[in-house]
Amino acid sequence: MSPFNTKLLGIDNYNDAIADEEYVTVKVHNPDGDDVFVGFNRKSGINNDVEEGANQVTVHTKNGERYAHSYLVAKRSDGSYKSRVLKIAADDVLKLRSKTILAAVKAYRPNLFIVDKVAGGAGGELLKTLKWLAKSHPCNCVLGLRDILDERGKTIAEWQTSYSSEIIRNYFDAIWIYGDPRVFETAKEYQFPKDIEQVVAYTGYLDSTLRLETFRDVREYCEKPFVLCTVGGGQDGHDLAANFVEAIRQCGRRSVLLLGPHMPVETRGAVRRQAAGVENLH
Repeated sequence: MSPFNTKLLGIDNYNDAIADEEYVTVKVHNPDGDDVFVGFNRKSGINNDVEEGANQVTVHTKNGERYAHSYLVAKRSDGSYKSRVLKIAADDVLKLRSKTILAAVKAYRPNLFIVDKVAGGAGGELLKTLKWLAKSHPCNCVLGLRDILDERGKTIAEWQTSYSSEIIRNYFDAIWIYGDPRVFETAKEYQFPKDIEQVVAYTGYLDSTLRLETFRDVREYCEKPFVLCTVGGGQDGHDLAANFVEAIRQCGRRSVLLLGPHMPVETRGAVRRQAAGVENLH
């Protein structure tokens, strides 16, 4: 953006009680184009999990009714969502995502539609698309799940509050669980209703043999048995990672710990310091 003369129009009020919806933002009027909104993306409080632009000044333009678009959202520990980049309410971001997905599906008209983890999508963003597919275009809809979703009680509660069973009954043909029931019986552990359990198929774990051909050191390490611990995205993975480190410290088994792309930098550093000196832990 080229330099321009302007005036300060105002600063949003900050209120802890409504911090989910409003942000400290300076609005700058641009007489030659879009207004500019300047804020500080502070990595604290409800925004503690942010990775992109953390503790940096953010600059966004506003075109018509909406800010410059980014569709990234992050899931909070209570199951709700927030925008990871834009300083607008998560509901507005989810509406944009919903419209974009529906438009893409109408244009592409797929034969197979695979949904990841949440049957209705984040905040119900897929419901309009699922309804359109059911009414207007023959398509096999599949819900894909990793075998271990989350803590048992939390997962069962989220499944109920998001009406997952009803959505699956109305719109889905199958559930693919990326795991092996001999290791973990997902449907039974999370108390899937009997009719939902009947459409479950366990796919087994992904075969990484071809990918490992590219990474000789990794392939050589995997030739012998080892214990693997993953923490998903990593936002709330500290306790699991810390307990795993201590378990390996005690037993000394060959092991690999994956921290996840969204684990906060401070948490990642704490786990690395805890793991320093633990033999056979990678």
